[in-house]
Amino acid sequence: MNIEIQLSNDELVLINNQLQKVYATSKGSIAMYNVIASICFGLADTFDKKTKNRIKKSSLFDSKKKTKITLKYHEAFALKFWLYGEEPSITNEYQKTLINKQIANLDQKLT
Repeated sequence: MNIEIQLSNDELVLINNQLQKVYATSKGSIAMYNVIASICFGLADTFDKKTKNRIKKSSLFDSKKKTKITLKYHEAFALKFWLYGEEPSITNEYQKTLINKQIANLDQKLT
């Protein structure tokens, strides 16, 4: 089962930055957290490629254009779980709003 999400440039860059933090985490003692982290390694690569590609192609006139990303069910679940865990560490209110919007969007699509 695939889940499709549409992300603005700000959301794409923000989620990419949050997923890059997975490389700085260490192996924990909770198995579920390790599974989520291992799925997020693949997601981090996917989002990094999409972000770099979007930055190359971006111009002043297509700033409203959304980027479409298709995730498998387990990837969408892991992304939601990871973003939910990273949300308290964000201090910028605009970024918190974007993260919460995507968490709600993923939650709606996962149910």
